[in-house]
Amino acid sequence: MYTAISQTVGDAIRTMRLGRGLEQKDLAAEGIPVQVIDLIEKNLCAPPSEWLSHFARVLGAPITNQAPERSLRHAAQVLCAEGVKLAEHGVYGEAGDVLMKSYDLAMAYQFYDLLAEIAPALLQALELSGRGEQAVHVGMHAVTCMPRGIPGTARRDTMIRTGASMMGTNDFARALDLFDEVLREPDTDEVTAVKMLLNSGTCYLNLGQFEQARTLYRQSLQVSEDLGQPFWLAWSCIDLAAVDIEQQRAVPASLDYLDRAEKLSVELANTAIYAAAVHDRGAYYLYAGQLGRAQRLIEEAVEYIGADSPSAAFMLDDLAQVYIQRGFWRKAQDTIERMAKIADAIDSMRVRGLALRRRMHKSAILGQDVQAHKFFMQAARAFLQANHQFEARRTLTLWETLHPDEEAASER
Repeated sequence: MYTAISQTVGDAIRTMRLGRGLEQKDLAAEGIPVQVIDLIEKNLCAPPSEWLSHFARVLGAPITNQAPERSLRHAAQVLCAEGVKLAEHGVYGEAGDVLMKSYDLAMAYQFYDLLAEIAPALLQALELSGRGEQAVHVGMHAVTCMPRGIPGTARRDTMIRTGASMMGTNDFARALDLFDEVLREPDTDEVTAVKMLLNSGTCYLNLGQFEQARTLYRQSLQVSEDLGQPFWLAWSCIDLAAVDIEQQRAVPASLDYLDRAEKLSVELANTAIYAAAVHDRGAYYLYAGQLGRAQRLIEEAVEYIGADSPSAAFMLDDLAQVYIQRGFWRKAQDTIERMAKIADAIDSMRVRGLALRRRMHKSAILGQDVQAHKFFMQAARAFLQANHQFEARRTLTLWETLHPDEEAASER
């Protein structure tokens, strides 16, 4: 419970506001959030003199402050606590709004030490409410302002969350810089190091730099083995298999990694790891040309992953490819439509590009050249808009594979 520090200012403001038929939002202004006005009226926060001048102008009467001008810091802490509570109940959108007000107060009045408490919770709420780009901006700002000597792991956690948000917005190069900095931090523990190696490997994978990704995944595998961490060991195995699968190659060593990951997933009773291993096994058989086997495995993985998430979208992309290559046009169309719905639900331009590329693929195989070209242009534009150069290049490669005569003509 918070202790009231003023029995007069908040009561006076509330009484005058109600007497004039105004709402709290009518007293708000830039830098004066409505949530803090509520705290003032509850006598949990004493406003500074410049705020009192603003309230006096709106209310048409002078207001004097009998409490010390020290409690905006307390207001930032109260808002942070309220935001964290909302996030714990899964109300991420509202949590992000409240935590943003707390963050703005801390920044405006230079309460930089409070960023250790506010920033990680705010970044999580923004990311989970689909505001990845805002999370990147806030995270970089917070990392810059947060004192280096701040106790605990807050600065490191903020860098990690900011890097994760950058991955979500396909800003892989900048994410690599942050993960690198975390690895260089003197207090970074070995488990966190494994996570950073895996994240960095995934960044390189999405940049199409496969050997760099393989090197980092091998390092994470070694560290996970040394630590006896089966969870991270399983993901290291899956990611090592993914290096060749992302190059659309069926390399037998991938199956060894996937066998190990699948065994660990059963021991850990972890559905996500199991689904990823099964999917990658299906992708292996897709590129090995064993389409029936690939279809059964990828369908199983999609069923295990359940929710229509980004992970499900990538699995569905491979499944649509199998259906197209097998000539199962209705199933291919249904799968592509499901991908498009996921893209709309999570507002992902990258997933939208995947769906458009499969439409291009399907149309080209059916000889619908005009439609195929339209989808090719839309897919390439979507990937470029999503800042995913590797997917844009892969789209062009697929287009040229489907139209070898056009490529030869352009070379002549």
